[in-house]
Amino acid sequence: MLIILTGTLQISNIDAQIISTIAGIGPWGYNGDGIPATAAKLNDVPRIAIDACGNLYLGDSRNNRVRKVDAVTGIITTVAGTGVLGYNGDGIPATSAQLNWPTCIALDNVGNVYIGENEYRIRKVDVVTGIISTFAGNGIAGFSGDGVLADTSSIYTGDMAFDPFGNMYMCDLFRIRKIDPSGIITTIAGTGDSGIIVEGVPATATDIGTYPAIATDIHGDVFFVDAEGSIRKITVSTGAMVRVAGIGTVGPYTGDGIPATSCQMAPTSVYVDKYGNIFVAIFSNNICIEIDTFGITHTVVGTGVQGFSGDGGPATAARLWWPKDIIFDNRGQMYLSDWENGRIRKVTFPYTAPTITNSISANPGDTICTSRATTFTDMITGGTSGAIYGYEWYVDGSIVSTTGNTYTYSPANGDSIRCVCISDLCNGGDSASSNSIIMSVSPISAPTITVTAPAASAVGSTVTVNATIAGAGSGYSINWYNNSALFSTTAALSTTYTKAAGTDHITATVVPGETGCYDSTASAVSTVMASTTGAPSRPSPEGKEVLRSYPNPLKDLLYLDDVRTLAEYKIMSMIGSAIRQGTLQQGSNTINVKELPGGVYMLEVVYGDGSRVTAKIVKQ
Repeated sequence: MLIILTGTLQISNIDAQIISTIAGIGPWGYNGDGIPATAAKLNDVPRIAIDACGNLYLGDSRNNRVRKVDAVTGIITTVAGTGVLGYNGDGIPATSAQLNWPTCIALDNVGNVYIGENEYRIRKVDVVTGIISTFAGNGIAGFSGDGVLADTSSIYTGDMAFDPFGNMYMCDLFRIRKIDPSGIITTIAGTGDSGIIVEGVPATATDIGTYPAIATDIHGDVFFVDAEGSIRKITVSTGAMVRVAGIGTVGPYTGDGIPATSCQMAPTSVYVDKYGNIFVAIFSNNICIEIDTFGITHTVVGTGVQGFSGDGGPATAARLWWPKDIIFDNRGQMYLSDWENGRIRKVTFPYTAPTITNSISANPGDTICTSRATTFTDMITGGTSGAIYGYEWYVDGSIVSTTGNTYTYSPANGDSIRCVCISDLCNGGDSASSNSIIMSVSPISAPTITVTAPAASAVGSTVTVNATIAGAGSGYSINWYNNSALFSTTAALSTTYTKAAGTDHITATVVPGETGCYDSTASAVSTVMASTTGAPSRPSPEGKEVLRSYPNPLKDLLYLDDVRTLAEYKIMSMIGSAIRQGTLQQGSNTINVKELPGGVYMLEVVYGDGSRVTAKIVKQ
């Protein structure tokens, strides 16, 4: 892009734009493939195209071939055509197909090659398979209407260009046609006559005459050279058409540094870069100009004197002979067809590699526990728009993955992780290394958890329970359970709940925090029994508490009366081993002892206040 300084409108770095020849030796002819393009003869190349990787495609029309100059090796080869004028069908390798003066050429967004022939067809060469097919035109010259499939339509073939959305725009004699991605053809400009162009009306409501060139910008709007030596823009979304260059009469170029709409010219091609600058080849003046985003004209290639000279020097000091086409690659370098010289010239504009910011993050973080998987994610900002990036992941300096912008594994303590991103060679091969993350990995251990609670509490009262925790790191939380049901989660070492009837078995677990490395372990059980505050005891006449159990001896059921409040019971052997235990309700209770073997047992009842009542029972 040329930088325009407001006020003085000077062009920056103009002397740094060096011109060279990258294909053709002149004069016209053909001397074979598989040789350096700079040693090859070309035979009438009015249109050129370039793919995302910088490979150059030439419509070598009088040789009835489409040829490719490899971006890396510089070797020229044929990608379509046998050199024999004609048409021998579709569905065959493009290198076996006959072409008929392939004067126009374009590439779609994935690199398929489209060839405009004098046989009133546009052919397509699949970039993957190399098979040729008909994309538009039935081989019959004419106009057979809109809204039909393009490959069934009668057309005149002319220059072509694709927009970023996959639509092709083509010059069709006195019309501009659009072929959408579904293959339907419609008219977006021209009435089909070669009359006078009317200003201020929709593009489809005026004649536009014949024209040699067409281009699109990054918004999908269309620019074309009309029959009056002007360049016009069609805003596709509205159909509005305006003149952006030229005065409406064809004539010699009238100079730099003036508004393009006040400049006379005779353009033969047009190109719009991603910044909105318009580049124009002016055939008869042997120059290429730029119309900047302020609408001001500047010569960027050529002296205006016909001839061939200047390779290795400033582009503005070089001589051209009837330049016909201009294109740019992804790095902003210009290529032009120096038609009568039988060469393709390249103008190297100043290039600054894009700034790439590359950083990685770790989830769940850079401090983890042994055997815990961590996912690292690479994030890129800046770089080349549309570039496809590859990712190289390194652990302690050794490459471990190239599969994408994420990498997951279980680090060891002290591992250093970083990622290098590299744009594809088609977008410059620019690269950047990320920050490094040093992992801190701690071993897993079980914490110690002790829960304390009152032995008994009245129904309806607030009970406070406490935990003592060791070996759990920091930032943990505590899950509290009553009879295995979660009732509270806290970051504090205590919590409260309301006492209900029955016996509560309180436990706790800890949930790992920032530095906790363990499998959650439950605490021991702490029991809280319900008590009835102020409930009278029923002592015997001797002052001992009474608990009536019967029958004795018993067979299947043991009945207990006068249980003064909730209590726990145990049936034990005579040597003190617990055989059966459970909870008693206040009042009368029944215990099923059918499964107990016959013998003598001790019954113990423990109240919430710690008092005990025992009795000897005999099981038959």
